[in-house]
Amino acid sequence: MLVTVEPFAICTGGQLWWQRWGPTHDVLWPWTVIDGKRSDSLLPQDATEEELADYDLGRFRYYGEALRVEWLDREESAALRASEFGM
Repeated sequence: MLVTVEPFAICTGGQLWWQRWGPTHDVLWPWTVIDGKRSDSLLPQDATEEELADYDLGRFRYYGEALRVEWLDREESAALRASEFGM
């Protein structure tokens, strides 16, 4: 599992190069590889606090199932990020 924080804004109007955007806020973007299946999706802003609380407890929810997560140190995390997620 890899969790990134990304800026997010909603387009409020315009087209092509003259689009107007609403206020920017940060959203969590979890990336997972489970049983060889890759998945990623932005979390709705109203689900962020609950998701972070689950992470603190060492778990995350995957399609309704609670799975255990074990956080890695900086070096292990960087190596896994590069090998599994190409980032």
